Amino acid sequence: MAIIPYSSILYAQKSIDKKIDQTIKSGEEAYNSGDAAKAIKLFMKAKELSTKANSPQDICLSTYNIGVCYFVISENGEALKNFYEAYSICKKTN
Repeated sequence: MAIIPYSSILYAQKSIDKKIDQTIKSGEEAYNSGDAAKAIKLFMKAKELSTKANSPQDICLSTYNIGVCYFVISENGEALKNFYEAYSICKKTN
């Protein structure tokens, strides 16, 4: 069995973090261009990546942004659900 160098693990983590950041940025761009549906999909992808990377701050940010998008398209129940989830995650991490 081979031992994976620690630097390889750090590189993989940086790669995942970069992918999360890029996905969130793409979601923000979609939102700013008025495409809330596309933004929701991108923020959900970012949330999924953040969950796999065990990054509570990115999970919180993605979930909050999903809530904002739902609010903009008047899906208030979904918006509230996501805002509460984001609040709960952030409260645990702070």
